[in-house]
Amino acid sequence: MSHIILVHGLGATDKSWFDVPSLLEAAGHTVDAVLLPGSILSGLNDFTAKISSTLRPGNPSVLIGHSMGGVSISQAAAENPDRVSKLIYVTALVPKDGESAGGIIGGLGTSFDKVGNEFDRVGVDRDHPARRFPVFGALMGEFRSSANFADIPKHYVRCTADTVVTPLKQAEMINKWPGTTESAVPAGHIPQKEVPDELSRCLLEAIL
Repeated sequence: MSHIILVHGLGATDKSWFDVPSLLEAAGHTVDAVLLPGSILSGLNDFTAKISSTLRPGNPSVLIGHSMGGVSISQAAAENPDRVSKLIYVTALVPKDGESAGGIIGGLGTSFDKVGNEFDRVGVDRDHPARRFPVFGALMGEFRSSANFADIPKHYVRCTADTVVTPLKQAEMINKWPGTTESAVPAGHIPQKEVPDELSRCLLEAIL
């Protein structure tokens, strides 16, 4: 069984995985849903340090990132390649060397308001513990790859109805790292709320 670390995106919290942690645990895995630092000064380095502190020496972890969490898990894996067994991106941003989350978002033609609208659409109001004011400092840090990062297995879960990271943009993310496998769920940008059972099945299949 695997140790799984779940990493949320911009404007979200560890609670934004909803029922997914318990569904993965029911399959026998150990799951940590990380709450990234929420200070106004927090950035990619702080996010990476938090994820890295959750990794377990001698037991490589599966890192799963949603949305902007894809950049955070990528940097954590680049800095700790021997402690990460797989990267799974859930309709997430995937960086190439030198790219920042802000730079990628700038090419998406999207906005934070669209993320808020998606939370509203699936019935998660602004006072829900899954939501918080976004930490925009995280948009600025540039991803720095490492010698072994390309060798870490990668999987991308596409969301076929996503209007934040559209299917076309998701395809661009998948193509950034050759060998990335993929699966799909019929959902918008927050599949962990909209289709938790289907998402969990995809994640479990990808972990094997």
